[in-house]
Amino acid sequence: MALITEFDTKKLLLASACAATITLSMSTIAQSADLDDPGFDWTGFYAGAHLGYGWGEARWTTVGGNRRTHNVDGILGGIQAGYNFQMDSIVFGLEGDFSGTGIDGGTSWIAGAPLAAFPRNASLDINWLATIAGRVGMTMDRTLFYAKGGLALAGVDYRHLSANGVRKGDATRTGWLIGAGVEHAFNDAWSAKIEYNYMDFGSKGITMKVTGFPDRVLPVKQHVNVIKVGVNYHF
Repeated sequence: MALITEFDTKKLLLASACAATITLSMSTIAQSADLDDPGFDWTGFYAGAHLGYGWGEARWTTVGGNRRTHNVDGILGGIQAGYNFQMDSIVFGLEGDFSGTGIDGGTSWIAGAPLAAFPRNASLDINWLATIAGRVGMTMDRTLFYAKGGLALAGVDYRHLSANGVRKGDATRTGWLIGAGVEHAFNDAWSAKIEYNYMDFGSKGITMKVTGFPDRVLPVKQHVNVIKVGVNYHF
C-alpha cells in the first residue's frame, strides 16, 4: 500500500478548505432569509449552465520505469440537468453535467548520459469532463446544502516526446467523484449554486503512437479538482 505523500496531505487539506469555503460563503444567505417565507419546494426537474476552474495532477510512468509528475489547470464551462425529490427538509436528487475544458499541463526533462543528453516532455489536454452523481442535502428556508458522489468521465489527449519522435494518444477516462455545494432559490423558477468536486481517474495505460515505430503503453495517473458556479431553471 502506497504511503500518504506530503502532496496527498496538502490535497486533502485543500479539498476540505474548499468545501468549508463553499459553506461559509453562502451561509449568510440562509441566515438573512425571511423567516415568514413559506420556503421553496425542490421537487422536480431542472436544467442550467455553469462556469468554473479546474486544477489537478498527472503522473506518467515512462518506458524506463521513471515517474514524471506535473500539474494541470484551466477554465471550464458547460450545462447540467437533474431531478430532485424533497421529503420534509431532506432533498434527494440525481444530476448529470457536461463541461468543455481548457485544463492542460505538462513537464520537461533531460534523458540520457551526460555526454548524450536528450530532451523529453510529456503533456495532456482534458477536452471535456462529464459526471453522473447522486445528491443528498438539507434545506434551510430557500437554501440547499448538499453533498454528492458518483461517476466521472474525462476525454483526454496525450503527447510524449520520445527518442522516436512525438508520440500521441487519447482516452476516455473513467473515475469517481465526491463533492459538496450550496444552492439558493431566488424565486420559484431560478436558483444559483456554488460547488466543489474532486474527481479521481486512477491509473490507466495509454497507447502512444508515432509513425514508423511500434506502439508503447505508458501508465498515466490523474485526478482533478473543480470549483464552479451555476444557475438552474426549475420546471
